[in-house]
Amino acid sequence: MTQLLVDIGNTNVKFAESSSIDVVRVIPVSELDEYQLNQKIDLSPDEVFISNVSNDHVIKILKASFDVQMYQFISTEKCCGITNAYSNPSQLGVDRWLALHGVHFQQQPCMIVDIGTALTIDFVDTTGQHLGGWIMPGFTLMQQCLISGATQLDVVSNNMDSTLASKTGDAIANGSLVMVSETLNGLYKKYKQTLGGDLLPIITGGGAKPCLRFLDHAFVEQPNLLFKGMVSLLSQSHYSINDFARGISST
Repeated sequence: MTQLLVDIGNTNVKFAESSSIDVVRVIPVSELDEYQLNQKIDLSPDEVFISNVSNDHVIKILKASFDVQMYQFISTEKCCGITNAYSNPSQLGVDRWLALHGVHFQQQPCMIVDIGTALTIDFVDTTGQHLGGWIMPGFTLMQQCLISGATQLDVVSNNMDSTLASKTGDAIANGSLVMVSETLNGLYKKYKQTLGGDLLPIITGGGAKPCLRFLDHAFVEQPNLLFKGMVSLLSQSHYSINDFARGISST
């Protein structure tokens, strides 16, 4: 049985088979077309499992493209060894919930950083207890916010490094990189003292690569972390699909 996994982000939609999550197809949301989606990803799934925070339009395109049973992952109070820190569990973004399941196999405390449109940071201890986290602007949002709130700042460089810049565009780009990387390094150092020296900092998302070379050497990149979380849930023989997902109506 072919299970298609779908990660709907703000900018891109990612597709992978549950049996091969290292082979990922990425399509910008703006390029999704229900008449061409089958050809673009070249898959004929028996089931579709979706992580979706906010884009119901993409769900409609998927429903029009695949005449199969679809499920949407949901955040719950507790499932498969992970306990949600939120008093209202459903309010935890499902992308963050899946990331927690993606690292649970590590069997050690983890700091999970996901850099996309937004930057999220979550902590989970050795027992699987989610300790909470933060949400911040990602690189693009941070830069756009600065430009929109200040006059004569309207250019941002596409290249980011930690050097002292001699051009305004480079200064904005480099400043956002320094702010993020130094924040992450500081938080890792602080919580390593709290949670133990074996705290594992994991980074994922589209903004991970430019940031990684300025982070503490302990940081490990896991590009397909959300898909790992999906596979982890789907492989749990003692749980039913209804424990972590809900079916999507075909109408």
